[in-house]
Amino acid sequence: MSKIIDKVKKLLRLSEDPTNEHVAEAAAAKAQELIQEHNIQEELLRDPETSSSREPPKWQGWVFEGRACQTWKVNLATALARSNYGTIGIWSGQGVQFCGSEQDYKLVSSLYEWIAIQIHDSARKKCDGQREYNSYKLGAVSTISARLKKAKLDAEAQAKVEALCNELDGKNELVLVENAITTLNDYGNSAQQKANKTLSGSWRGGRGATDRSAFQQGVQDGKSISLQLNQLKG
Repeated sequence: MSKIIDKVKKLLRLSEDPTNEHVAEAAAAKAQELIQEHNIQEELLRDPETSSSREPPKWQGWVFEGRACQTWKVNLATALARSNYGTIGIWSGQGVQFCGSEQDYKLVSSLYEWIAIQIHDSARKKCDGQREYNSYKLGAVSTISARLKKAKLDAEAQAKVEALCNELDGKNELVLVENAITTLNDYGNSAQQKANKTLSGSWRGGRGATDRSAFQQGVQDGKSISLQLNQLKG
């Protein structure tokens, strides 16, 4: 995997070459192809020395807008934000806003829209009535949240393993990767502190009355929800 990552890094550097537009476009396309083929997390491609280049965390745009912040929507937004080193804020009568870096906000908002569409479509096909509908969505999001948490931990673990292999080959990368991961997680903590200073009170959505059968069906179907934006059509 380390050789693939190195190749992608070289392609990304080549894609920024202003002297040859056609070569830059071809390099960018090939890099994206390799990233998708090998499911390489964007964070692992950044040089550890520059991983702290994010601007200080601040309030970005809305993850979703609406007068009603349904529990499943808040839970999904929370899971996506935490897996991308940010947090959310719930504004009564307005919606849910992201706190963190701009680049993380763009990813979180895009993923939220993509995943929510899939959950809506699946719930419409399998549920009858509002109670079943909401219960199914809560179940699906509970599984998606667990998948996102595991994916983040797996990516960090893989980065450490690859760095250790390079260190055994004479490249001192393990400490750099450890520092990069720590920096990113510290950034997430800073985003949470930033949000806590702004927000007051607490949100208590709760589940309310749920349909157990619909919830369990959602839990099961949440395993097949796509979390990859590259699977968007059109």
